Amino acid sequence: MSADLKAFNGRRVSKRFGSKNFTGTISFLGAKEKPYCFKATYTDGDSETMTLPEVVKYLIPATSKKGVPPKTLAPVKRIIKKQVKPAAKVKPAAKVKPAAKVKPTAAVSFVVWRARIDMAESRVKHQTDSIHTTLEAANKRAKGLFEEENLKGSWNKNVSADTFGCAKHTAIRMNAGRWTGEEWTVKVERIAKL
Repeated sequence: MSADLKAFNGRRVSKRFGSKNFTGTISFLGAKEKPYCFKATYTDGDSETMTLPEVVKYLIPATSKKGVPPKTLAPVKRIIKKQVKPAAKVKPAAKVKPAAKVKPTAAVSFVVWRARIDMAESRVKHQTDSIHTTLEAANKRAKGLFEEENLKGSWNKNVSADTFGCAKHTAIRMNAGRWTGEEWTVKVERIAKL
Protein backbone atom coordinates (compact mmCIF):
# COMPACT_ATOMS: atom_id res chain seq x y z
CA MET A 1 0.00 0.00 0.00
CA SER A 2 2.72 2.48 0.94
CA ALA A 3 4.54 1.62 -2.30
CA ASP A 4 1.53 2.89 -4.24
CA LEU A 5 1.47 6.05 -2.14
CA LYS A 6 5.19 6.66 -2.59
CA ALA A 7 4.47 6.88 -6.31
CA PHE A 8 3.15 10.38 -5.59
CA ASN A 9 6.66 11.57 -4.62
CA GLY A 10 7.71 14.24 -7.08
CA ARG A 11 4.23 14.64 -8.59
CA ARG A 12 2.99 18.16 -9.19
CA VAL A 13 -0.13 19.77 -7.78
CA SER A 14 -1.83 23.05 -8.63
CA LYS A 15 -3.90 24.92 -6.05
CA ARG A 16 -5.56 28.33 -6.02
CA PHE A 17 -4.80 30.71 -3.14
CA GLY A 18 -6.69 33.98 -3.35
CA SER A 19 -6.61 35.07 -6.99
CA LYS A 20 -3.47 33.13 -8.01
CA ASN A 21 -2.73 29.52 -8.87
CA PHE A 22 0.41 28.00 -7.34
CA THR A 23 2.12 24.78 -8.36
CA GLY A 24 3.91 22.56 -5.92
CA THR A 25 5.74 19.26 -5.58
CA ILE A 26 4.38 16.39 -3.48
CA SER A 27 6.45 14.39 -1.01
CA PHE A 28 5.06 11.40 0.90
CA LEU A 29 5.49 11.77 4.68
CA GLY A 30 4.40 8.30 5.78
CA ALA A 31 1.59 5.80 6.12
CA LYS A 32 1.76 5.19 9.88
CA GLU A 33 -1.19 7.43 10.65
CA LYS A 34 -4.42 7.91 8.77
CA PRO A 35 -5.31 10.00 6.91
CA TYR A 36 -2.13 9.41 4.91
CA CYS A 37 -0.02 12.52 5.07
CA PHE A 38 1.67 14.29 2.17
CA LYS A 39 3.57 17.56 1.96
CA ALA A 40 3.14 20.00 -0.91
CA THR A 41 6.03 22.46 -1.40
CA TYR A 42 5.03 25.37 -3.63
CA THR A 43 7.20 27.43 -5.99
CA ASP A 44 6.98 30.51 -3.74
CA GLY A 45 8.57 28.57 -0.85
CA ASP A 46 5.42 27.91 1.18
CA SER A 47 4.34 24.39 2.02
CA GLU A 48 1.32 22.60 3.48
CA THR A 49 0.29 19.10 4.45
CA MET A 50 -2.40 17.33 2.45
CA THR A 51 -4.49 14.20 2.79
CA LEU A 52 -4.71 11.65 0.01
CA PRO A 53 -8.08 12.92 -1.30
CA GLU A 54 -6.66 16.47 -1.44
CA VAL A 55 -3.60 15.31 -3.36
CA VAL A 56 -5.78 13.53 -5.91
CA LYS A 57 -8.02 16.61 -6.17
CA TYR A 58 -5.19 19.05 -6.96
CA LEU A 59 -2.93 16.63 -8.86
CA ILE A 60 -1.68 17.75 -12.27
CA PRO A 61 -2.17 14.82 -14.72
CA ALA A 62 1.11 13.00 -15.39
CA THR A 63 2.46 12.15 -18.82
CA SER A 64 4.31 9.01 -19.81
CA LYS A 65 7.57 10.98 -20.11
CA LYS A 66 7.55 12.75 -16.76
CA GLY A 67 6.24 11.56 -13.43
CA VAL A 68 4.00 8.57 -12.86
CA PRO A 69 1.71 7.29 -15.62
CA PRO A 70 -2.03 7.75 -14.92
CA LYS A 71 -2.59 3.97 -14.55
CA THR A 72 -0.94 4.08 -11.10
CA LEU A 73 -3.94 5.98 -9.74
CA ALA A 74 -6.15 2.85 -9.84
CA PRO A 75 -4.91 1.35 -6.53
CA VAL A 76 -4.98 4.81 -4.94
CA LYS A 77 -8.70 5.13 -5.66
CA ARG A 78 -9.26 1.90 -3.74
CA ILE A 79 -7.32 3.34 -0.78
CA ILE A 80 -9.40 6.53 -0.88
CA LYS A 81 -12.62 4.51 -0.78
CA LYS A 82 -11.41 2.75 2.38
CA GLN A 83 -10.22 5.99 3.94
CA VAL A 84 -13.15 8.31 3.24
CA LYS A 85 -16.34 7.26 5.00
CA PRO A 86 -19.56 7.84 3.09
CA ALA A 87 -21.75 10.62 4.41
CA ALA A 88 -24.45 9.44 6.76
CA LYS A 89 -27.79 8.99 5.08
CA VAL A 90 -30.20 11.73 6.01
CA LYS A 91 -33.44 10.31 7.29
CA PRO A 92 -36.54 11.98 5.88
CA ALA A 93 -38.26 14.27 8.32
CA ALA A 94 -41.00 12.56 10.23
CA LYS A 95 -44.42 13.35 8.88
CA VAL A 96 -46.36 15.58 11.19
CA LYS A 97 -49.58 13.82 12.03
CA PRO A 98 -52.67 15.97 12.43
CA ALA A 99 -53.67 16.48 16.03
CA ALA A 100 -55.69 13.57 17.25
CA LYS A 101 -59.35 14.35 17.58
CA VAL A 102 -60.36 14.61 21.18
CA LYS A 103 -63.41 12.58 22.02
CA PRO A 104 -66.32 14.63 23.29
CA THR A 105 -65.78 15.26 26.96
CA ALA A 106 -68.14 16.13 29.74
CA ALA A 107 -69.40 19.68 29.48
CA VAL A 108 -66.85 22.20 30.75
CA SER A 109 -68.04 25.55 32.02
CA PHE A 110 -66.38 28.79 30.96
CA VAL A 111 -67.25 32.33 31.92
CA VAL A 112 -67.84 34.56 28.92
CA TRP A 113 -67.80 38.32 29.42
CA ARG A 114 -70.17 40.10 27.11
CA ALA A 115 -69.39 43.45 25.56
CA ARG A 116 -71.84 46.31 25.95
CA ILE A 117 -73.34 47.66 22.73
CA ASP A 118 -75.37 50.81 22.34
CA MET A 119 -79.07 49.96 22.11
CA ALA A 120 -79.66 52.03 18.93
CA GLU A 121 -76.59 50.55 17.24
CA SER A 122 -77.72 47.08 18.23
CA ARG A 123 -81.14 47.55 16.66
CA VAL A 124 -79.55 48.50 13.32
CA LYS A 125 -76.87 45.77 13.27
CA HIS A 126 -78.46 43.03 15.34
CA GLN A 127 -78.27 40.44 12.52
CA THR A 128 -74.50 40.68 11.96
CA ASP A 129 -72.84 41.91 15.16
CA SER A 130 -69.71 40.03 16.22
CA ILE A 131 -68.99 40.24 19.91
CA HIS A 132 -65.45 39.46 21.09
CA THR A 133 -65.38 37.60 24.36
CA THR A 134 -62.66 35.83 26.29
CA LEU A 135 -62.78 32.20 27.34
CA GLU A 136 -61.08 31.22 30.57
CA ALA A 137 -59.29 28.35 28.86
CA ALA A 138 -55.57 28.97 28.50
CA ASN A 139 -53.88 27.21 25.57
CA LYS A 140 -57.02 25.41 24.47
CA ARG A 141 -59.21 25.69 21.44
CA ALA A 142 -62.92 25.38 22.07
CA LYS A 143 -64.90 24.41 19.02
CA GLY A 144 -68.33 22.90 18.89
CA LEU A 145 -71.76 23.39 20.31
CA PHE A 146 -72.37 25.98 22.97
CA GLU A 147 -75.22 25.65 25.40
CA GLU A 148 -76.25 29.08 26.64
CA GLU A 149 -77.60 29.64 30.12
CA ASN A 150 -79.33 32.75 31.49
CA LEU A 151 -80.28 33.58 27.92
CA LYS A 152 -82.36 36.68 27.26
CA GLY A 153 -83.60 37.38 23.76
CA SER A 154 -83.36 35.19 20.68
CA TRP A 155 -79.81 33.94 20.10
CA ASN A 156 -78.20 31.24 18.02
CA LYS A 157 -78.24 28.01 20.05
CA ASN A 158 -75.39 26.32 18.15
CA VAL A 159 -72.41 28.65 18.33
CA SER A 160 -68.94 27.65 17.10
CA ALA A 161 -65.97 29.35 18.66
CA ASP A 162 -62.17 29.26 18.52
CA THR A 163 -59.54 30.66 20.82
CA PHE A 164 -56.67 32.22 18.90
CA GLY A 165 -53.21 32.02 20.46
CA CYS A 166 -52.58 33.99 23.61
CA ALA A 167 -55.46 36.41 23.08
CA LYS A 168 -58.00 33.58 23.48
CA HIS A 169 -60.70 35.70 21.84
CA THR A 170 -63.93 34.17 20.68
CA ALA A 171 -66.32 35.77 18.22
CA ILE A 172 -69.93 34.86 18.91
CA ARG A 173 -72.26 36.06 16.18
CA MET A 174 -75.65 37.37 17.21
CA ASN A 175 -78.76 35.93 15.65
CA ALA A 176 -81.08 38.50 17.18
CA GLY A 177 -81.35 40.51 20.37
CA ARG A 178 -79.15 42.95 22.27
CA TRP A 179 -76.18 42.73 24.59
CA THR A 180 -76.76 44.05 28.09
CA GLY A 181 -73.29 43.62 29.55
CA GLU A 182 -74.24 40.64 31.69
CA GLU A 183 -71.95 37.79 32.62
CA TRP A 184 -72.87 34.54 30.90
CA THR A 185 -71.83 30.98 31.52
CA VAL A 186 -71.55 28.70 28.48
CA LYS A 187 -70.87 24.99 28.34
CA VAL A 188 -68.44 23.78 25.69
CA GLU A 189 -69.11 20.23 24.55
CA ARG A 190 -65.81 19.56 22.80
CA ILE A 191 -62.33 20.73 23.77
CA ALA A 192 -59.25 20.33 21.58
CA LYS A 193 -55.70 21.36 22.49
CA LEU A 194 -53.97 24.03 20.43
